[in-house]
Amino acid sequence: MYHPIRRTLSTAVASSGIAASAVGLAPVAMASPVSQVSVPCDTTALTSAISSAASGETLELAHRCVYSLQGSLPDVSRDLTIVGRGATLRNTDKTGPGFAILSVGSGVTLNISDLNFTGGGGDNSGACSGAIQNNGGHLTIQGGTFADNGIGANGTCEQSAGAIYNGENGYLQVSGATFSKNYSFAPGVNGPAGGAIINEGYADISLSEFVGNDATFRGGAIFSNFGGLTVLDCKFTGNESALGGALSGRDIAVVDSTFTSNRASDVGGAIYASQVTVAGSQFTGNDAPVGGAIGNHSQLSVADSKFTGNQASDVGGAIAIAELGGVTLFGDKLSGNRAGDGGAIYEYGDVPGVLNVISTSITGNVATGPGGQGAGGIYNGRGPVYLHHAIIRSNTPKNCYNVPGCTS
Repeated sequence: MYHPIRRTLSTAVASSGIAASAVGLAPVAMASPVSQVSVPCDTTALTSAISSAASGETLELAHRCVYSLQGSLPDVSRDLTIVGRGATLRNTDKTGPGFAILSVGSGVTLNISDLNFTGGGGDNSGACSGAIQNNGGHLTIQGGTFADNGIGANGTCEQSAGAIYNGENGYLQVSGATFSKNYSFAPGVNGPAGGAIINEGYADISLSEFVGNDATFRGGAIFSNFGGLTVLDCKFTGNESALGGALSGRDIAVVDSTFTSNRASDVGGAIYASQVTVAGSQFTGNDAPVGGAIGNHSQLSVADSKFTGNQASDVGGAIAIAELGGVTLFGDKLSGNRAGDGGAIYEYGDVPGVLNVISTSITGNVATGPGGQGAGGIYNGRGPVYLHHAIIRSNTPKNCYNVPGCTS
């Protein structure tokens, strides 16, 4: 920080020719610079470097080296920065019990850049993640790829994430990373969840891609159970789960992101969650029996977003709403979505709330159910629904069911 008073005092003393000792000022002790250690392309050297690292130290890994691992690296128990330079940490032990490649201690800050994690975890792992287990620390990741990490069906941790587990009181910040073909199949207390990431603290994910990740039960890419999750300018493609092909959980904010060809075998082809805010995002070609793009069960706000070509074999081609806690659509476009009923939107909750559709266009959506009696636009089971400057037209076989102000 710039201190003009200190600078003026220093200049005056220097120009007067008075030594510091002459005015009773003790020499200022200079802090030792934080060291940077170059780690050769050798797994033993990397293990030693992490074990012996001083707090605040930086480890610079060998350019594009593949560090082959037969077990976990030492736990990170002091503040540390790892500059990967395109290196890869790879689990090469496919017959052992499995392990998380790296673990972060409570209250510890770990910064990682340009480092890849591959093959972490395993079928019988007791770890809570395949790549990184954050046990209440501050974890920042810049760049890098997380591929083929996962916990198999015999995993024993209560919460098992394919790549990263962000535990209670942990903070996770990810930017510019790619998560590909990670998986979570272990039972856990919430069922197999978080094919790439489980968040139980606070997580900010930006400028990242999630491709082909899989969780048997919830959140093919990310499951956020507690704390909060913010997703900014990310791409989710081809992720799968039973509930929420890409995202599942609660207290989730999604901004300027795209969801393409994600799939849920039950609800929410892209997202299944409560207390969700979505803005400036696009949902294309997502698929689920209920809620082709979004399945929501309490509180949803969607603004300036587009839903195109999503489909549900049962109801809610774009959005299915249960137990309304208040749902608002503002400035959205829903077109070309398909479902058995509610080609665009289906509201079916046992606990009705309010659905507000404001300055939103719902056109060209199709209900394919038998008898040709379905609503291609909005099906309202319990209501109430309020339309404000909404455009609802050219939906097949009719625009709405039980929606005041909507012309069939």
